[in-house]
Amino acid sequence: MKRCPSEPALVKAYAGAASESLQAHVRSCAGCGERLARIVRDVDLVERTLRAPRPARAPAHAPRWVWAPAAAAVAAAAVVALAVATGPPARVAPGAAPPSDAEVRAAVRDVSSALFLVGEPGAESLSRPSSTAIVQAALAGGWPARSAAGGPER
Repeated sequence: MKRCPSEPALVKAYAGAASESLQAHVRSCAGCGERLARIVRDVDLVERTLRAPRPARAPAHAPRWVWAPAAAAVAAAAVVALAVATGPPARVAPGAAPPSDAEVRAAVRDVSSALFLVGEPGAESLSRPSSTAIVQAALAGGWPARSAAGGPER
């Protein structure tokens, strides 16, 4: 043989199903002899493992429901802690009139402008770049430029 055989061919040699020329090569080639010896060891290990008695079963773990009371206790403690931390619900003073719609709108406008304030307080809010400008800038590897008027360049 000019080349060493593949692993499946060596397995055939182990099983005695290989050609005479392959068997002669395996006998004469040190590398193929070592590979065949490895195959023999592996097959022997597999046979011993399959013939060995089954190991004893490990004891079953505790049922999952054993942890349910502990989980319920932790959840109840969390609810109690949250209730204590937040205090009693806010109550309207007896005889007090509810706020008018105009007062509610004014309060919402104040809160909204405070939450979404851009820049320094009292300064005009800056316009935001359009989503198209942001995408184009991202594709170009930068941030959208601003025009002299403060808005994004389009």
